[in-house]
Amino acid sequence: MKKSGVEIGSSQWNRILTEGAGAFGIMLEARQLRLMTLHAVELVRWNRRVNLTRITTPVEVAVKHFLDSLTVVPLIGECRKVLDMGSGGGFPGLPLKVAVPEVRLTLVDSVRKKISFLKHVIRQSGLEGVEAVQARIEQLGRDALYRCRYDLVVSRALAPLDELVRLAAPFLLPRGIIVALKARRATEEVRVLAKKYRQDPMHFPVKVVEVRELMLPVLNLRRWIVVLENTAGR
Repeated sequence: MKKSGVEIGSSQWNRILTEGAGAFGIMLEARQLRLMTLHAVELVRWNRRVNLTRITTPVEVAVKHFLDSLTVVPLIGECRKVLDMGSGGGFPGLPLKVAVPEVRLTLVDSVRKKISFLKHVIRQSGLEGVEAVQARIEQLGRDALYRCRYDLVVSRALAPLDELVRLAAPFLLPRGIIVALKARRATEEVRVLAKKYRQDPMHFPVKVVEVRELMLPVLNLRRWIVVLENTAGR
């Protein structure tokens, strides 16, 4: 868990998180850092036998997993019911929950071993208001317990935007939002979605409202955040 003298949970590792989060306007407290450390330690430990992530060095875990996830926090606003599609190792959902404890979070993944890991981290962390569900997202979107229940659906590198909208839309409340985290500029994907909305807003009621470009600190990685709104029910 070491690289260049940095270890998960060390003062240097915590500084990467606190200063990086601070650049996004987020203040992390000691308890939040402890919870992120627990998550990171368990991620690396479980990853030796369960394929959770290719990112395992301490600095990359801090930046590419935790800080990348925290870029969503300024967009949460009044959203209190959040669904993380394709959560994998718990990103971006668990860091969001740690940063904004009042949200009620559903983590979804189709892989049983990943859900076992997420349930383990939830238990170890003592987090409340979090559930981890093993399901195919298409099937869960037809379940009355989850359909039309969420203010915010978030996903990271799961699918192209048009496919992501198709998967996420069934979960959204009226005026709910989708937040897609992208490692590459999604200009063409955004253009396609905007065209679909203009052509048929009744049957494609999800509208691109914002595209943010930002830089993840330390590793100087560019990221894009696409925000879409469910305009049904206006």
